[in-house]
Amino acid sequence: MAGIPGPVIGGTFLFIFIGLIFAAFGGYMRKVKRLDKDSSQIYCVTVAVTGVCFWIMWLCTWLHQWHPIIYPLVTHQPGVVEHPATGGGASSDGH
Repeated sequence: MAGIPGPVIGGTFLFIFIGLIFAAFGGYMRKVKRLDKDSSQIYCVTVAVTGVCFWIMWLCTWLHQWHPIIYPLVTHQPGVVEHPATGGGASSDGH
């Protein structure tokens, strides 16, 4: 097993850091009396749940691009000339 890839660790720490910034903002808003106790608790729970959901979505997207499940199928059609650099094709009549 190769371990956890570096971008996953870096991205995870970035999401934790951003979540802590938003949580600190909620604490500041409570300290300056812009949020009461109940509202600040709801804010903290919302920040935590939102951060976890965003992190899971980012992780799923990253992992899907890292090891794709579905690969493109290459089919050879008669009358199609493939470009050697891109592998793309154009029909021999120019379309």
